[in-house]
Amino acid sequence: EAAPGSPPTVSVDSLVREKGIARVEILHCDIQGHEVAMLAGAQESFARGVVDYVFISTHGHYLHYRCLDDLRKAGFHVRSSART
Repeated sequence: EAAPGSPPTVSVDSLVREKGIARVEILHCDIQGHEVAMLAGAQESFARGVVDYVFISTHGHYLHYRCLDDLRKAGFHVRSSART
């Protein structure tokens, strides 16, 4: 449940279904620590091959490597990864 006054939250999968989106060429996110939840909410789209590329800006080493692991588990090939 979202806090009062906070923006609505949608998953990638629900957006793809509700809007009838056939293809997501680039899924780009920078959502301040919620990237793992976003990836979890995109599993159906990933499994169906709807998403071509994922570009994620992460904040923190654990989050960065967790996202890499989740993307690989979803069948993506990581072309570039940078962690400072």
